[in-house]
Amino acid sequence: LVLSDDGTPDRDFSSLRGAFLLPDGAVLVVRGTSPSIMVFDARGELRSSLGPKGRGPGEFAFISWVGRDADSLRFYDPLQRRFSACRADACSSLSTETPLSIRAAESVEIVGRTAGQKAIVRVEEDVRRDGKPGVIGTRERVGILDLATGRVDFVAELEGVRMLRRQAAGANPQTVGVASFT
Repeated sequence: LVLSDDGTPDRDFSSLRGAFLLPDGAVLVVRGTSPSIMVFDARGELRSSLGPKGRGPGEFAFISWVGRDADSLRFYDPLQRRFSACRADACSSLSTETPLSIRAAESVEIVGRTAGQKAIVRVEEDVRRDGKPGVIGTRERVGILDLATGRVDFVAELEGVRMLRRQAAGANPQTVGVASFT
């Protein structure tokens, strides 16, 4: 089976996040920036598509990560701060939506997997968010995320990261340098 980008929206694989072979020979493809989950049959024909772009139930604003466990596929949308899942054998509908149990001011990046339904995450939060030029600090923590519940148990904190920001008149602040202090 060969899936290739032919210029049509169903064949745009420029932001591919993952691909999985299903038991019936179909291929599930996950796209990130034009978020969708597509299932192609063994001949390469589009069989179904899930998760149109949006912010409602069953929709994605962005898919940054996809993972597979014994019986399900899980998708993380960082802009909506939630996970969705489907059965790994068919993925014909999204079955759950689990919000993360962290503050809205924090950004989350999934950096790895552990055994079972767990993932390793890096969480970052600006210490000073006033947007003014100067030196601002961030607090970074590492934790274990339970994919079923959305709960994060933090195991380490990295302190002392500083960013130098500048801002031209009428423009948005820009980060121009990063230094780490311990």
